[in-house]
Amino acid sequence: RASNRPGLIADLNDMSDKLELCEKALADFLESKKRIFPRFYFVATAMLLDILSNGNRPNIVAQNINALLQGVKSLQLSGDPPSVVESITSNEGEVV
Repeated sequence: RASNRPGLIADLNDMSDKLELCEKALADFLESKKRIFPRFYFVATAMLLDILSNGNRPNIVAQNINALLQGVKSLQLSGDPPSVVESITSNEGEVV
């Protein structure tokens, strides 16, 4: 019955157009960030959204550090909230 509602096709087409507009705006936004920091080109879209949406929380962004910097396994952060890099651990286990 719901599929027989008058105007349903028009509503669905309108929603589809709005969704397409949002997707294009998001793609343009992500592209602008990739131009600023080219390493973002090698990060999956979902991870990039996570990184950008948590930009003011370094402890969350640090969880994705290996995707951004291939030789870096992890960052050790200090502070409350954790925001100061104390050391960097490489994929080989070296600590700097």
